[in-house]
Amino acid sequence: MKLFTPPPIDSNDFYEQSKFKLAWNLCIASIILLSVLTFVNIWDKNYWHLPNLIAIAISIFGYYVLRITRKYFYICLFSVIGFFIIISIILFRINYVVHITTPLWMIMNILFAFFTLEKKWGITILSAHFLVLFIFFQLDFKKNIENLTPLSNYDIPNYIMECLIIASGITYLLIQFIRTNNFAANQLKEANQVLIEQNKVISHQNMEKEIMLKEIHHRVKNNLQVITSLLRLQSYEIEGNHQTIVFNDAINRVKSIALIHEKIYQSDSLSKFDIENYLQSLSSELIETLSFEKAIEIDTSIKISTLNSKSIVPLSLLFNELISNSIKHAFINTKNAQINISIKEDSSPHYFTLTYFDNGNWKANDLKSFGKELISAMVEQLEGNFEFKHNEKGTYYYFKLKNLED
Repeated sequence: MKLFTPPPIDSNDFYEQSKFKLAWNLCIASIILLSVLTFVNIWDKNYWHLPNLIAIAISIFGYYVLRITRKYFYICLFSVIGFFIIISIILFRINYVVHITTPLWMIMNILFAFFTLEKKWGITILSAHFLVLFIFFQLDFKKNIENLTPLSNYDIPNYIMECLIIASGITYLLIQFIRTNNFAANQLKEANQVLIEQNKVISHQNMEKEIMLKEIHHRVKNNLQVITSLLRLQSYEIEGNHQTIVFNDAINRVKSIALIHEKIYQSDSLSKFDIENYLQSLSSELIETLSFEKAIEIDTSIKISTLNSKSIVPLSLLFNELISNSIKHAFINTKNAQINISIKEDSSPHYFTLTYFDNGNWKANDLKSFGKELISAMVEQLEGNFEFKHNEKGTYYYFKLKNLED
């Protein structure tokens, strides 16, 4: 039985194993069935035995090479080309019989080529067979019809036997094709099921991590609020208006950072920070804290897809410094107070531009104490630069800042 059992191959790929088994089984089937067909027709003088003997030799050669090397591709290629040559010779050489089975042999050879050698070689063999048929009909078909001889007692049984052999081969090829397709469908189904289960696990883990991170932001916000309360209590012991103002500025900076964690905690997605909503909330907080009684129009234009978390804190301190200083120094004698803030992507990769404008009337001394040191420090932390301009229309800041990678 070892002669008929295909040896194991090194590949674990189902398709490679299927092609090897197909080549192995067809070699054995060709040897046995063609030998029987040749033996049955051994006494038929009109039967040309040479093609069968060549096909048997090709099958025996393929069988032993497959057993020794376990490599099917070149054996299949050799067999397909060999059978193509044999079929073509039979078509042109035997011109005294009706070629009923020859096209069927072509079909089986084409199917075998497609299954074992893939699309490229399959199309090549298909084209070659059809070219041979075309040439036959153009050159030899008429001659073949004219030279037909009456059927002998052996011809009909031979045709039946040969058709059965071809039908068995084509059936086996189609069964293998259906089997591999079913295997592929099952593999895909199993892979999709595994992916669904993995996605469920990942989604659950992400949900747990997001809840945990939100809880961390919530606790950080609470801790910063405690620090703010302690600083405010400490400020009551400070004597002197200037020291109190400086202390309150520090409190506002801590509150601006606490507001970040509050907004992140309240957001639906941790990866998307709503900078526009944050600016509105920060402005309202500063206006309320600094007891500014005038209405201030805050106009924001945010045209940036993503602001990385590493950039949020220094940017918030920058906003806090700009807005609070505008409220404290710019709008004392301004009727229609207005602040414009614009953020958009820059042409340089990973950079964005921030434009800040207020229409206030600044005093010369206030301009000098505009908190430029803190602004410069935040700009340096964001690996950027800025320009400052002041005229009768108001105060302009133009920043080019880097969206720091997390």
